[in-house]
Amino acid sequence: MFDTLDTQLAREQLAAIARDRAKYLKPEGRDKALEWVTLVLEQWKLEQAAPDGTIELQGQLGGLLSMAGAPKTRRAPVSELRPEQCAGPNVRCAYDLLMQLDREGYPAVAAMTAKIPLDVLGALLIARDYKTMPIDGMALAARLFWMMADELAREFRRALSEKESKKAEDSARRVVEMHEKKQANTRLRANIIERLGVEFFQRRENRGATNADAAKHIYDIVKDDKVFSNMTVDGIKDKLSGTKKRALAMLPEKVK
Repeated sequence: MFDTLDTQLAREQLAAIARDRAKYLKPEGRDKALEWVTLVLEQWKLEQAAPDGTIELQGQLGGLLSMAGAPKTRRAPVSELRPEQCAGPNVRCAYDLLMQLDREGYPAVAAMTAKIPLDVLGALLIARDYKTMPIDGMALAARLFWMMADELAREFRRALSEKESKKAEDSARRVVEMHEKKQANTRLRANIIERLGVEFFQRRENRGATNADAAKHIYDIVKDDKVFSNMTVDGIKDKLSGTKKRALAMLPEKVK
């Protein structure tokens, strides 16, 4: 059965995604990684064989053997089969088999994924097999590929760029520290302006003064202080909202 145009397009899109995921590897690195995963799957296939070199197949017979009354299993030499054909009816392609062996903790796959992310190995298989992958296997590959690409790719890239990651963390920490320092300075400025404003308005000769008068007075006091760098008279005036009322309310009745 031939692919529809939509299926062909889906295959090409999946292959493009897979190639993009593995493109950080140099061409010779991709070739070696693909050879490695291929050898691991072949190794697993051989381990499934009985002493006579055959394996029992189930649910994959098709044709006349699938007719009513026909035997549901048969034995076949593993040398005539691809690795995925030795894994049961739920494994559709080499990509499926790789995912299954990873879930089962197959040691040779674990050794590979300690060096190369699982989704990169899967991407190499997809890029190789996308034209012949069954439709349902291709859909599963796409789902699993995207799920792992989001988590494993970022983790691996962080490991590859630890220096850049540390620089980013240091930069983020400096931003946080600068923000906290700025907030602390803002609170300190506000407290100083409030205290100086209260002192200014509580003086008898300043009872009729305005916020603008108080701001000019305070500016002359703090203008050379680093905490008040870039602070203007108008900025101080904005901080004095309500200060006069609070200052006068603090005075004893006989002083008022």
